[in-house]
Amino acid sequence: MARRVAVIGAGAAGLCAARHLSARPDQFVPTVYEQTDRVGGTWVYTDRVGTDEHGLPVHSSMYKNLRTNLPKEVMAFPDFPFDSSLPSFVTHQEVLQYLEDYTDHFQLRKHIQFLTKVDTVKPVTSADPTLWEVTVSRVGEPEKTTTQQFDAVMVCNGHFSEPYIPEITQASLFEGISLHSHDYRSPEPFVGMDVVILGAGSSGLDIALDVSRVARRVVLSHDRPMVVSELPTNLIQSPGIKSFRSRTVEFKNGEELDADAVIYCTGYNYSFPFLTLECGVWAERGRVSPLYKHIVHTTHTTLSFIGVCARICPCPQFHLQVQFAMAVLDRSLVLPPKEDMDKDVERDYVERLESGMAPHHAHVLGNKQWEYHIDLARLAGCQPLSKALHSLHVGVLSDRATNLHYSVPYIPAIPGADLFQGRTIHSHEYRTADDFHGKNVVLLGAAASGQDIALEISTTADQVVLSHSKPPIKSQLPPNMKQAPGVECFKAPKTVRFKNGEEFEADVFMFCTGYNYHFSFLTPECQLSVQHGRITPMYKHLVHTSFPSLSIVGICCRICPFPQFDRQVLFAQAVLDGSFKLPSKEDMEEDIRRDFHRRLEAGKPPHHAHEMGEEQWEYNNELSNLIGLDPLPKAVELVYKGVHHERVNNLQWYKDGQYEITGPESWRKLE
Repeated sequence: MARRVAVIGAGAAGLCAARHLSARPDQFVPTVYEQTDRVGGTWVYTDRVGTDEHGLPVHSSMYKNLRTNLPKEVMAFPDFPFDSSLPSFVTHQEVLQYLEDYTDHFQLRKHIQFLTKVDTVKPVTSADPTLWEVTVSRVGEPEKTTTQQFDAVMVCNGHFSEPYIPEITQASLFEGISLHSHDYRSPEPFVGMDVVILGAGSSGLDIALDVSRVARRVVLSHDRPMVVSELPTNLIQSPGIKSFRSRTVEFKNGEELDADAVIYCTGYNYSFPFLTLECGVWAERGRVSPLYKHIVHTTHTTLSFIGVCARICPCPQFHLQVQFAMAVLDRSLVLPPKEDMDKDVERDYVERLESGMAPHHAHVLGNKQWEYHIDLARLAGCQPLSKALHSLHVGVLSDRATNLHYSVPYIPAIPGADLFQGRTIHSHEYRTADDFHGKNVVLLGAAASGQDIALEISTTADQVVLSHSKPPIKSQLPPNMKQAPGVECFKAPKTVRFKNGEEFEADVFMFCTGYNYHFSFLTPECQLSVQHGRITPMYKHLVHTSFPSLSIVGICCRICPFPQFDRQVLFAQAVLDGSFKLPSKEDMEEDIRRDFHRRLEAGKPPHHAHEMGEEQWEYNNELSNLIGLDPLPKAVELVYKGVHHERVNNLQWYKDGQYEITGPESWRKLE
């Protein structure tokens, strides 16, 4: 007879449980209880804070501008990838749509009871194994309850809904805005303010960056090692908070700040209010016990918890945890005796404390998650996760640690910038034109991003000024978009003065001014010099002259990237396998000097040391020739030049064109 399993919550973990349980209808019959009217759990965004329309606490912690801090490639369930057309770092709307698609693909809605609140879960201990009485009520009608008996319960209600706020001396005296990140929705309420963000976990870092776009100043207060990534100019770091006064925040180093708002990004408490005392579950700050392998109750092994671990790739882990719990239920996995499981739980906890972890990090995994996943898959007898997930996750964390924006914007110094009271952002932070409705916007820089963003913003803004020092764009522009010389200075409160003496009242100033090269993971011993727009000493813009086993692929700009990467990687390979013998170190450095001075003599600025443009084709052919490869097809160069001509003369509509390569040296534009 199939076992009846109650699943509490229809977020990612609950949907994963329903997917695997329902796939084995001869053994399991899932019933999923969800107290809202849709799937998605914390990924369901709402403007509301506090309580929802039914008077229940708002479950979601989403904010308007949230994008995932892990790429979709490591977030997806192993048996259901994200849409490949999406970017790696997706929005909360795209994650929610993914979960909706997952629900429909596996036909899970028929197993879900929406607008149903779980009131109590009580063990029937006279049975062996333990059975469960689950009492639920219809949301809005708490007096109408029903009780059913289940063979097992999977708790999947998440752990991002009950805020944890630390006790800080005289916090009640603070007269500014005070809220937890759970109630943060958008940066707009903090325009022009001085804001303190307490906590530098994922939410603290992300919200600090989000608020910095509109706030006057943001202080990221925490007791962790300093964030080494480049940060916005109005975002600084300080130690944790010591105390408050009316509008003053005192930090642990004795410094003080007059603050308008404090946002607590201090994590959450585990909360299972529906579990009765007879369940024997203890949920202290950051620790739920007694859970074997962070999943199964050591006394009542038919009670499992999916998703209590933190700092993980969530969906892949849920995928394994559910299968582990199912292996316990169908008895394909024979658990150790209760005493041994309890010892394992205690041993894991003590090892964490001895390694310096805080008591409330009892379920924090981080890099330990990969060994944990292997252990679960082995015990449950299921397919292990791809090793590629591990390597990609490590790479992303490394990039995040050293480069929080995933690239480092370059913002030139302009006199009076501190006087400008409008919104200032870099194109790196630009996402959509919707934020600029009816605004007067100045964009500084007329390279590809400046031109493209100016055109996009012109569809919603009142006026757009594209400020640059290049030759004027000849193409027809939208009627509300004009060009101006570079910016001379800012004048309070919202005046931008251009180099021809004209002035413009701007609501928003956007820097489309490019990026800095950034390799903070390379130690000084690597002997790499990184200046604005120039990396030395790199032979052929690629190989370190002192350490030829160190190569940097992709530093050139204004290129067709993928074809050039192909040549560069093959060149670096030829150096490594010895099939191409490099010149002497002295000759390579002379080649670098010659190339740089040639650029300067041609009138290029020093920061264009790796800019290619039309030179890329000769460069690509040189790389191919040096390592004995056929050159790239001539047609690639011809299409590039043809599209560039279209862009110069038809900026607004050139992307509507369709092109086809018809032969090694031929192409055509499709009508």
